[in-house]
Amino acid sequence: MANFTIGTQTIKGTQALIPLTSTSSDKNLDVLIYHWNFGDQSKGTEANPTHAYLAPEKGTRKNYTIKLTVKDPSGESSTTNKTVTLHNP
Repeated sequence: MANFTIGTQTIKGTQALIPLTSTSSDKNLDVLIYHWNFGDQSKGTEANPTHAYLAPEKGTRKNYTIKLTVKDPSGESSTTNKTVTLHNP
């Protein structure tokens, strides 16, 4: 079952860094293959990536939908989506 948590945003220059932690599991305890779509035309395959978004302008917010699909060796897959809101105070 695909699942993940979204960590606390850090602004560094023009980037908003978002740590993502997979809490996905497989009923057979198989090793999972990860496919991330970060919602900004970027993709990744790490289990627990930190993604760098372009930071929104000062005083604004921007939403992205993050999609995680996990697949086990037998081909079974699961997908979940969550929205992250970036802010630049």
